Amino acid sequence: MKKIYSSVIFLVVVFCLNAQNFDDAQKYYFVTEHNTHREIVGSPDLIWSDTLMLEAQEQADLIAQNPYSVKADDYYGVNIYRSANEPSAKEVISFWVAEQRYFHGEEMTEKNLLNFGHYTQVIWKQTVSVGCAISKTQGGTYILVCLYNPKGNIIGQKAY
Repeated sequence: MKKIYSSVIFLVVVFCLNAQNFDDAQKYYFVTEHNTHREIVGSPDLIWSDTLMLEAQEQADLIAQNPYSVKADDYYGVNIYRSANEPSAKEVISFWVAEQRYFHGEEMTEKNLLNFGHYTQVIWKQTVSVGCAISKTQGGTYILVCLYNPKGNIIGQKAY
């Protein structure tokens, strides 16, 4: 029992050391950066969700511990960003939005999802909330995860 208890405490300490919850200013910048690009295509503004942020933190922490733990979420849309330096909201969203050059308003397919799925999740019209979180690997790589509700990139549908 003591061994299990010690292991749990160790994991909690490791996750807490790597986790970096966003403050109000960072939340504002992430929502603003998303909404800037959503406005261009006529999608309604997103609101911040602390619930999604907590879920995103769990995913970011898991990925920071094991990069192979990335999994598709059945309920939320997911965008993931990796960086050697702590990224800004503008840097992250600009990276995802750069995929816009490949998108021409077509329906989502499994094939084109790989070409512009980050961008289309950012602008997906039916998505109403976002929550993001960041963690850091032992090697110093930053892992940023944004979760979206409801999820976008539905195969057979258009982003807007």
